[in-house]
Amino acid sequence: MHLYFTTAQIPELAGLSSKQRQIVKRDCLYPLSQRASFFASSHLMTLASILLGVCLAHAMKTGFIANALLVGVCVFGLGYVHDMIWLMLWRPWIRRYIQDQKELARLQAGVS
Repeated sequence: MHLYFTTAQIPELAGLSSKQRQIVKRDCLYPLSQRASFFASSHLMTLASILLGVCLAHAMKTGFIANALLVGVCVFGLGYVHDMIWLMLWRPWIRRYIQDQKELARLQAGVS
């Protein structure tokens, strides 16, 4: 699994301009992220990471600030891993969407 910090680092989106990446995010990634499976797994991952953070904080017996930071790191860190897993699963859809849009642009250029 690769970690991507920006959409420009995703191989399928790396060759696109900023405007094209915005279109792909709006028309392809956003609808994928609205699926019930993504919502369900996101909520479950959030609850699990909060539970993990609280258990780790209780086991470490540190102060309130350290405990809060530990829970925050668990929530954001595991949430990021969750999103990377979904992005890895969605890459074929992203690739297909970009290919379809390029083919559509070629067809429209030939017709006009």
